[in-house]
Amino acid sequence: VLLCQAGRFEEGIDMFERLIAGGDASAEAHGNLASALLSQGREREAAVQLRTFLKMAPDHPKAAQMRELLKTLPGR
Repeated sequence: VLLCQAGRFEEGIDMFERLIAGGDASAEAHGNLASALLSQGREREAAVQLRTFLKMAPDHPKAAQMRELLKTLPGR
């Protein structure tokens, strides 16, 4: 998250992808990866991460916001 906040989005994306590939990622990791991907215009990839976030945490406080965002993306 700090990498993305510092504007180092590609590094942040790489870190989140490695975390998720390790199989021990939280819903928040998928949500954060979606945000980083969106910041780089990678909407289809972000949509995949948003769907995973919603499957893992359908009652998360940010779930409604994520559902609305997902409706605006291609490949939803």
